[in-house]
Amino acid sequence: MINNSIRRSITIGGLVLVLPGLVLFAIGLWQFFDAREFVKNGVTTEGRVMKNATRSSDTGVVFSPVFEFSDEAGNRYLKESDTASYPAKYQPGDSVEVIYQPDNPIDARIASSFSVWGNAGILLAIGSLFLFSGIASSLVLRYFIRSRVRRFSQKIMDDEIV
Repeated sequence: MINNSIRRSITIGGLVLVLPGLVLFAIGLWQFFDAREFVKNGVTTEGRVMKNATRSSDTGVVFSPVFEFSDEAGNRYLKESDTASYPAKYQPGDSVEVIYQPDNPIDARIASSFSVWGNAGILLAIGSLFLFSGIASSLVLRYFIRSRVRRFSQKIMDDEIV
C-alpha cells in the first residue's frame, strides 16, 4: 500500500542510523571481550601514582596519571595511563591497584572500572542507541505513513460512494 519510493526512503533513512550502530556495537563487543581477557589473564599488584601528565584536549587540559609498579620478578615499570580526566582523579603518592599482563608487563592499566571497561561501555551504549533509533524510526515512520494512506484511501472511497 505504501509507495515503493517512500518505502525505499524509509529503509535508507533507517540504514543511515543502523549501519553505524552495528559498526560501533561490534567494536564495543570486541573491546568488551578484549577487556575481559585482559582482566582474566592479568596479574594484580599495588602501584603508586608518581605524577600527573597533562594533555591538551578540545575542552582544555586533562590529566593522565603516571604510575609505577613492580612485576612478580621485581622489575619496576613506569606507565602513563591511557585514560585522562579533569580534574585529576589521582594525586602523586596515591596507591593504586594495577593489572598488567605477565608476558608483557608494560601492558598495564589502573584497575578502575573506566580504565578497564570504559571504551567497551561507551561504544556499546552509542552503538545500541544508533541501532534502536534506526529501527524504531523506520517502524514508526512506516506505521505513520500506512495509517495516513489508509485514512486517505478510506476518504477517497467514502467520497466516491456518496
